Amino acid sequence: MYYYINTFYIYSIIGYIYELTLNYVTKGKIINNLLTEPIKPIYGVGAIIIFLLDKYIFKKLKIKKKYKIILFTIAVFILLTLFEYLTGIFTHKLLGKTLWSYKHKHFHIGKYICLQVSILWTILSLLYVYIFKKKTDKIIKKIPEWFSNILIIITITDILLNLIH
Repeated sequence: MYYYINTFYIYSIIGYIYELTLNYVTKGKIINNLLTEPIKPIYGVGAIIIFLLDKYIFKKLKIKKKYKIILFTIAVFILLTLFEYLTGIFTHKLLGKTLWSYKHKHFHIGKYICLQVSILWTILSLLYVYIFKKKTDKIIKKIPEWFSNILIIITITDILLNLIH
């Protein structure tokens, strides 16, 4: 269980740094985060989706590696696009906020998904599974349970405080 929790936090922090950097470079400013803590949960959940897909489905397939990679790529593209779309709708309905919009991009469907971003998530997912996962797993396995529990308490408190305000 702590593996999943720590995976969530590592990739949520990486997502936060990515978005912070991207917004600063493209817009010249730092965009406020939904949460107070420096995490973007959509990235952590996305990493867990990819991990579970790989572990429980694609590692068990008895087909050639190149076909696994092709099928994995298609599955990740579809799942992460659907996840981003549903997350956009959910946060808008729950919080009354639009956290991102791709209306200004070509090949967008509504405001929550677009082809360019879905392709980017797919490429990053392939890099995660085939390159970075082994390296981040070493870090994840070293994080003590007590630290993970503190992070969970901080995140729950942060979410609750943000829902109140």
